[in-house]
Amino acid sequence: MKYNLGVFDKVFSVSESVCAEAYDYLLYLKYDVFYRSLVSKLRRLEKETYLVRRALNEDPDNPELESEMLDLETLVSIHSVL
Repeated sequence: MKYNLGVFDKVFSVSESVCAEAYDYLLYLKYDVFYRSLVSKLRRLEKETYLVRRALNEDPDNPELESEMLDLETLVSIHSVL
């Protein structure tokens, strides 16, 4: 009995291309979620930086606020590079 391998090749190539497209789409979603999360984190850090900067304007000699400001600026610069 002879098998028609041409049909099998066509089905396999179609399923392979569908899997590749699904993989590409899942990869896109993964990076989309990653970047949205990163942007959200940056916005939160920038908001905290703004609030600490306002508090520093009211009390410029507070060493705790200065330390927190440096930490926040470092975090923002690290996340901005990603």
